[in-house]
Amino acid sequence: MSYQYIYEATLPLDTETYVKRDADDQLYNGLKQGKFCCVFNSRKTGKSSLRVQVVNRLQNEEFKNEEFICIEIDFSQKGTTSTTAEKWYNSLILDFKKKIKLDINIKTWLNAHDWLSPLDRFAEFIDTIVLPQTSKKIIVFFDEIDSLLSLNFLTDDLFSYIRSWHNQGQSGEKNYQRLTCCLLGTATPSDLIQDKNRTSFNIGEEIELKPFNIQQVERLEKGFEGKVDHPLKVLEQILSWTGGQPFLTQKLCKLALDQITETSNLNLDELVNSQILKNWEVHDNPEHLRTIRDRILKDEKSSGRLL
Repeated sequence: MSYQYIYEATLPLDTETYVKRDADDQLYNGLKQGKFCCVFNSRKTGKSSLRVQVVNRLQNEEFKNEEFICIEIDFSQKGTTSTTAEKWYNSLILDFKKKIKLDINIKTWLNAHDWLSPLDRFAEFIDTIVLPQTSKKIIVFFDEIDSLLSLNFLTDDLFSYIRSWHNQGQSGEKNYQRLTCCLLGTATPSDLIQDKNRTSFNIGEEIELKPFNIQQVERLEKGFEGKVDHPLKVLEQILSWTGGQPFLTQKLCKLALDQITETSNLNLDELVNSQILKNWEVHDNPEHLRTIRDRILKDEKSSGRLL
């Protein structure tokens, strides 16, 4: 198989073009130590790809007397404005049941607890079913948390509940000392909590996702080896255009490799102008720049800050 630069979606676990950054070790070590962690950054900066890599490390490396269960929940796949709170929280319960392989009839359990509110039912499930049935450490990855804004019910209570995991662990509840989480998204919980009188979501170690630097992207040379005289020089030129932005870096690497394959030549400046800058809306596939533009125009406050 030829060397592939992938920019269309979350990078597969075994891809050769995944670029490791300081955030990889910071998130891995933080979660391993039981810390609540947060990864907040703009779109297409590698948050979900980072999650995939860290989950693999946690679940497959050997630790002394430690085992981890990682539960990955992508909120963007959890429903739209038509989803009810009951169905939404029940789907979270089902995710936990499947991942931990709990010995329980979910339908029977839900029917027996239908007098509880959707969130209280989820909390009861964690407290009385999930934690007692496993002695392993549980790390929950909540990805795309900004998708909560598209729901037609408030999720403020969810963040208060997640904070309670941390608080109970800090107060000595041993089961909750085994439960931690990682939040990933473009918006912070404080941005998503609509009731500003609530206590802010002030827990968690924030992991900074920095742009790629030339030392980190050296592994991307492989795609250009044997095709250009100085692969590292090509990468330096690519980074000068992209500023190390992960999506744009992978995309420009792919465009450059395609041009070399088709023409045996590379004019990077011309390539950027023709395939990215000129008629950019036509070439913005998968959509990236248009989403940024639309979000800026939609939010006048954001527009003011950015301008």
